[in-house]
Amino acid sequence: MDRNQFGITDQMVQAAQALLDARAHEAILKPQVQTYQRLILAKHRFMFREEFCEEPGADQPISDPEKAWLMSDADLATYIADCHRERDRLGLVTSVTDGCPLLEAKARRTEAEWQLFDVLSQHPRLGHLKGANQSVWRMRQEALDLAVKFMMPFLEHQDTSRNTVSL
Repeated sequence: MDRNQFGITDQMVQAAQALLDARAHEAILKPQVQTYQRLILAKHRFMFREEFCEEPGADQPISDPEKAWLMSDADLATYIADCHRERDRLGLVTSVTDGCPLLEAKARRTEAEWQLFDVLSQHPRLGHLKGANQSVWRMRQEALDLAVKFMMPFLEHQDTSRNTVSL
């Protein structure tokens, strides 16, 4: 298929490939990082800090890494230090010494999504995609999935049986 016939530029192909790569990287890291985060939370049984004791479930130890911000500063420091030790033990690389590999992967994916919307919206028939980047989450994800599927035939060396990586 001749991509020039459809007005597909090198930038569009590179942006779609970057998004697929970022999704794959995040999908690989997610179970590793979440596993050690949950094990650390289970080991220490951190509780909600005092000002959040009225929150639902505050009588139970924090088990969800997304709720780590609800623990005391001292507990959070312990949690983060343990996460960094485990990250380093596993050989997971971050751009900064106190970074989280999963947060960096999510940021990379989000940036790749913005970039794909940006370059595709420059196409005369796809200008509406610029606005999809600002849509509600579900509609945004649908637009991204359609954009990736649209670009798939133009990507080199892609296994077309894997159009997206679900996260």
